[in-house]
Amino acid sequence: MPGGETLPREERIAMASGGLNPRQKYAVKKGFSILDWNLLSSKATDLAGTGGRGMRTITKAEVRQHRSEHDAWSIYEGRVYNITPFLHYHPGGVEMLMRGAGVDMTGLFNKYHRWVNAQNMIGNLCLGVLAKDGARGDDDDSDNEGKEADGEGTSAAAAAAAAATAAESTQMLPPPARPPR
Repeated sequence: MPGGETLPREERIAMASGGLNPRQKYAVKKGFSILDWNLLSSKATDLAGTGGRGMRTITKAEVRQHRSEHDAWSIYEGRVYNITPFLHYHPGGVEMLMRGAGVDMTGLFNKYHRWVNAQNMIGNLCLGVLAKDGARGDDDDSDNEGKEADGEGTSAAAAAAAAATAAESTQMLPPPARPPR
């Protein structure tokens, strides 16, 4: 550029990649990287906001009530997570993570993050297990514009894991088994 000026880093990256960011990564604010999240989650005692009450059984109807940026819950593999503390740490941006707020995000997560160990990333945000009737998908999610599992519905493995663990909802549970590939 004339006078030795350079473009801001974001513009240089956009130009080098043809103006598009194929993985929809966003620059996070200082102090909000995944490394910062890992540090926070390793030291925090109650990120999920349970107040030490432990795991409980939660219905889809209750999860649907928590879909704002200041109060976001989501279902992943038959468990319910308070994803609010993680929103600003998500590399895809708050908007992308909010697609899974108030609904089952299993399919959406697996579409973009099949290789990521979700239990390590958000395991300490777990509030409880999805109620058995919610795991079968008996609730009407038509107001979620097909967002539940990115239109794929709850997996059979997640339904089985939720049904098997619903009775044990007051104790810490191991992560659910992964379906075969």
